[in-house]
Amino acid sequence: DDATSCPFVLQGGHGVISVSSNLVPAAMVEMIHTALKNEGPKAEELRKTLAPLFDILFIESNPIPVKTAMELQGHFSAHMRLPLCEMGHTNRELLASTLRAAGLIH
Repeated sequence: DDATSCPFVLQGGHGVISVSSNLVPAAMVEMIHTALKNEGPKAEELRKTLAPLFDILFIESNPIPVKTAMELQGHFSAHMRLPLCEMGHTNRELLASTLRAAGLIH
């Protein structure tokens, strides 16, 4: 998963199937490639920068938060089909706040 992908690669893993890459593909590529080059301190710095995003994108069941985040960015309407449901108001506000702090929405 995104939150453990950097340490996983630094310990010999080969990559990640990433949720966060839907929002920050270049940042995820940079972190993983840095880890693959075994540049631990730099990779860890990149991971720490992305950590709030990793956390918020799993505040509810996947893919609800990432679809909602992409809606907040204006990509599409995040209509959920059962058994998924719309993100709750409180969590949606937390998501929006985190995205604003990361400069991903205005």
